[in-house]
Amino acid sequence: MIKTDDLSKSFLRGDKKVNAADNINIEIGDGIIAAFIGHSGSGKSSLVNMLGGLIKPDTGSVLIDGTDIYSLSENELCRFRNKNIGIIPQNRCDLGKLTVKENILLPVSFYMDGTVSDTDIFKRADDLMQKAGIYHLRDCKTEILSGGEQRRVSVVRAMIQSPHLLLADEPTNDLDEENSDIVIELLKTAAGDGATVILVTHEKDILPAADEIYRIEYGKCVNEKDALKAS
Repeated sequence: MIKTDDLSKSFLRGDKKVNAADNINIEIGDGIIAAFIGHSGSGKSSLVNMLGGLIKPDTGSVLIDGTDIYSLSENELCRFRNKNIGIIPQNRCDLGKLTVKENILLPVSFYMDGTVSDTDIFKRADDLMQKAGIYHLRDCKTEILSGGEQRRVSVVRAMIQSPHLLLADEPTNDLDEENSDIVIELLKTAAGDGATVILVTHEKDILPAADEIYRIEYGKCVNEKDALKAS
């Protein structure tokens, strides 16, 4: 579960103050897929980066399964994020000289604590690669993959440690229908495993997969279902 309390963040754009988040209060449960929608520049990516521990808010808190992530030290936050938060960026972020499997296992190698055996994590990697349709590419360098294949590598890497929170920024952007369907099914798998899944999207085709839809406008976050009930 992820919860925010009066989350606020502003930036200076030139000499103008812009509210990226304005006292946002949301609570999204385990196993839920929530879509964040809104026009470009509305604050969607800024909000997601705050939820993922990447941008510190000016005020307010972000709680993931009860842990206030911004009360942690920088080192504690890095460890917490690595273990509990999976991030699927919009742009390519794989290491092209590494193989598909090496890229996927990178998060595991950062903080080895002995809680997961090599056998377990290798089996999970193989299972996820099978579901993503990239198992046959496991020993290929990612620099030779197509855009859709690279995106699937990013999704599997974000899922490898069974994160409590999975953040996806435009996960189906510029993908064909086949690749989009595979990515959506992977997100559903993560939610089925108990993760809270938050995706930023402009793609209307992905919205039926979402359990909740939040509209982000000028730093405000409104649950679309709540808005419909109030209208």
